[in-house]
Amino acid sequence: NFSSFDRVVQYAEQYNVKLIPTLENHWEDCTEGDIEGEEKSSEWYASGYTQPYGNYALSYPDYVRTLVSRYQNEPAILMWQLMNEAESQDADALYSFTADMSELIKSIDQNHLVSLGTIGRGQAGTQNENFVRLHNIDAIDVVEAHDYSHQDEPWPSGGSNSINRAWEVAQVLNKPFFI
Repeated sequence: NFSSFDRVVQYAEQYNVKLIPTLENHWEDCTEGDIEGEEKSSEWYASGYTQPYGNYALSYPDYVRTLVSRYQNEPAILMWQLMNEAESQDADALYSFTADMSELIKSIDQNHLVSLGTIGRGQAGTQNENFVRLHNIDAIDVVEAHDYSHQDEPWPSGGSNSINRAWEVAQVLNKPFFI
């Protein structure tokens, strides 16, 4: 039943707002984890997402395929975001998940951008060169970072896992950047 999301899209169109639907959450809130109340595990990124999990009737790819197919021509959608704050102790599993799912979206929808959805500050599987590798996937269109805990620093720039570093990666990869 897409009626609630259809209303959001309708209002977005009415008020000329662009949406970034986030297709899943790494964290336990607002979603079903591997086990209810848990964040996504490395095993989930390796293969768990390919099967229904929690109380969901669909696997993550089946859900994404259904949703993206329904809204592939929707002008109110700015981009699809694979996850909220994706991270994994297994960097290769996160990379394979990202490549698989971003390519699935692009195979259905060539109208919208795709974002992985990392915090962008050096979390497990996204630190240092793994961040570059993830965002260098052809079907990932943008580089992102979340700005937490730096209220007195307008452009956090310390170290190889800073917002400034994410900005530099976007420049090197010639991709848009958003915070």
